[in-house]
Amino acid sequence: MKPTLWLLLLAPALAGAAPNGPGDFAFSQALQISGGAAYHELSLSAEVLAALTRKDFGDLRVFDAQGAPQPHAWRPESPAAELAPKARALPFFPLPARALHPGSALSIDVSSGETRVKIRGGAPAAKAEVTVGYLLDAREFSEPLAALILDWQEPRVYQGRVRLEASEDLLSWTTLAASAPILRSEYQGRSLARQRVEWSPRAAKYLRLTWPQGESSFVLAAASAEAAAGRGETARSWLAAKFLKAGDKPGEFIYESPKALPVDRLRLVFGTGNHMLPAELLAREREDEPWIPLAQSVFYRVSQGSDTLQSPDLVLTRSQHRYWLLRTDPRLALNAAPILEFGWLPPRLVFLAQGSAPFQLAYGARDVQSAALSMVTLVPDWA
Repeated sequence: MKPTLWLLLLAPALAGAAPNGPGDFAFSQALQISGGAAYHELSLSAEVLAALTRKDFGDLRVFDAQGAPQPHAWRPESPAAELAPKARALPFFPLPARALHPGSALSIDVSSGETRVKIRGGAPAAKAEVTVGYLLDAREFSEPLAALILDWQEPRVYQGRVRLEASEDLLSWTTLAASAPILRSEYQGRSLARQRVEWSPRAAKYLRLTWPQGESSFVLAAASAEAAAGRGETARSWLAAKFLKAGDKPGEFIYESPKALPVDRLRLVFGTGNHMLPAELLAREREDEPWIPLAQSVFYRVSQGSDTLQSPDLVLTRSQHRYWLLRTDPRLALNAAPILEFGWLPPRLVFLAQGSAPFQLAYGARDVQSAALSMVTLVPDWA
């Protein structure tokens, strides 16, 4: 049985100065633990990370009441929680108006290597039938579905809403999204798009895409679905970057983050109104080093009636750079530096309470080496 790991609340305080003990560190925090468990777990806050001098969090210890260090290890991130969802293309079929008529019944027929949708009953076929929606075949998915990604041919620029329903038998339909906003816009060779529709995970063999009353339609070009498995992301902590100064060129803004902050997400925070900002992100460790390009993206905030569409968080390879450069199009002539926020998974420390309480977390020392063990060493039956 895996030992229980207790979550701790931390309260910061300055530490004293004594070699080879808690005083060898610049800061300390009292650890409030409960129960008689042998193992305890805590997550490092942004305040602690900002005081560390080592990127491996090595200048950190847990001490007992007598100042004796307690064995500790870093709990590895769960790979399963970070699996990117895999989208799979769905076959789709245009639906004429009579397919939605009360009394009509749909069926999918496969013959001579071709798949067709048959409509029985309901209104008679019109001479020139107009597409009012699409039927999507999701029978290849065995797991619940949670998202649909759409692409369309015409019009290229589109802003509107779609209705999405699910069915197991093509007879009874359940609404997944009654009026989901989507858009695609282009400006000066760049584009911004919101082409995903998300809902609570649900098993479905078929999906039906239509448009709410009054909404314009589009010609569907492709549709892909994502299963619920692996979609959930671990909750991240967020911190506003410290703006340092403007860059050497117009449209450049330089920010700073704590040295040990393991950044893997980034976003721009806009005020009210509509905003679109194409930008490139670069980083470096020291001011005398060249900038390293990390990513390019279009950040946006677009109001559509009562809804607000915002660009998703920018996913980065985990980075612990200190300086960050946001390079925007100088033609936009921004009046102020954009608000940049860093996202990260808080490192989780597990320690064995082999001494007596109270315990304290000490951190921040330039000449201290890491003393962390592996989780398998610290917790023998860890798996």
